[in-house]
Amino acid sequence: MSWHHRHFSLLHCLSLAAVVVISNAFVSLPTTKKAPCVRNSEFSSKFKISMVRNIDLPECLIFYGREALFDFADDGIGATIKAGAEKILKEASDIGTPCILLSEGDISSVELVQKMIGGSSIQNLIKALSTLEVGNDESSIYNQSPSPLALLDALDDITIEPRGFGGSSGFGTKLADPPRSPLPKHCVVFTSGVKGRDRCIAARQAGMRVIFIEKNFGDCDADDVVDGVITSFEEIYFIDDIATPGSFWLNPPSPRDENGDRIDPYIIAEQIKRNRKRNNNNSNEAETEIDGNLSTKEIDESEMARILADLDTL
Repeated sequence: MSWHHRHFSLLHCLSLAAVVVISNAFVSLPTTKKAPCVRNSEFSSKFKISMVRNIDLPECLIFYGREALFDFADDGIGATIKAGAEKILKEASDIGTPCILLSEGDISSVELVQKMIGGSSIQNLIKALSTLEVGNDESSIYNQSPSPLALLDALDDITIEPRGFGGSSGFGTKLADPPRSPLPKHCVVFTSGVKGRDRCIAARQAGMRVIFIEKNFGDCDADDVVDGVITSFEEIYFIDDIATPGSFWLNPPSPRDENGDRIDPYIIAEQIKRNRKRNNNNSNEAETEIDGNLSTKEIDESEMARILADLDTL
């Protein structure tokens, strides 16, 4: 082959390579996960992926309200565990992430939940707590749900051994913290039901991530205050999906109000305390005033004269 032919062949090969490189530059890359508050089923990977970057797994999962974990019968008594919930609870248990079922009501509601859980496959996987404590007026006033204080107080009943951070190639490492309560920014709240929006706002105010579970597709009325919406726990294939970063969010949250403004959750909690205590006192004063009017009604002059006249006849 002559020099000209070899030269032409070489140029031809280089031209083909350039076309391949340029064409590859315009190939569409895989789309990323949807923004927060989206249905995640069509985007989550069904295969567990080992990430090269560091991630923070949840330190606590909170099921806020019984409807977050159970599907109730029409009579409101019979209940079954939501599809996919047991798998999430088992994986959380395997990695040392505690789970809480935070029911709204007094200790009797907790006892009911414990009966529902007792004997079931999840009885050792979740802890039942109540937002109200019987015999403690302060708690019944302050922790009445929905409230960020109820969520923050629930964490005080839990102690974890934090995991170390890092270890991937090119990243630093951080030794594990000593035993402590879970940090709100590493907690994920699941909620549902008629109080779902208020519960979402409370979780947002507490500085936690929150996922709304729809009974039927499109039922969510809290799109503006949640981080994700699902219709079934089966849409969360692994705990990694709700890690930071994960399938629903990239960064840790900061406490925000319903309008998205940053807040201090403890200041909000104090405001809730004052408002509820004031309302409770006003209610008690009104009852006392009514009782007092009934028992200490003033006697007018004509009535007094009649009574004295009756006494004179004696």
